[in-house]
Amino acid sequence: MKRFIALFFVLTLIFALPVMASAKKSPNGEVEIKVTVIQTNGGNAVGEENNDESYTVTATPSEGYEFDGWTIEGSYTIVEGSLDSTKLTFDYTTDITISPIWKPMGTSTPSGPVDSGSGSPVTSDNTSNALPIAIVSLIAVLAVAGYAIIRNKQVVQ
Repeated sequence: MKRFIALFFVLTLIFALPVMASAKKSPNGEVEIKVTVIQTNGGNAVGEENNDESYTVTATPSEGYEFDGWTIEGSYTIVEGSLDSTKLTFDYTTDITISPIWKPMGTSTPSGPVDSGSGSPVTSDNTSNALPIAIVSLIAVLAVAGYAIIRNKQVVQ
């Protein structure tokens, strides 16, 4: 039973870790503005805040996949690169959620997002479901832990 509980805790961590976030102060210095990089199946995306408070994300595909663009939600201005390049630097004034879009090599899928230059959000059906998976995993862990506690109380009595 202990192994079973440990397995669920490990699975919960695995599903909860794909969401990475960083933050900077808003222009008035009071509220933190966050950038969340969501990992999606097909590769890895890493982001970091630059000294000038812009943000750079870099996408690296897994074997058998190729990069197909970025999905960004929030208000941003591209400083370097484009929504189709694996390395993108942008300024932001609101919370940002960004995730890479991957496609299996050799397949034809709809083209990646188009950079209209407006900084408006780009959406895609390839966004990550990490949060719902993490919530379901957490509920499962809590259910198993509750069952184990109840079972141990019955054995002790």
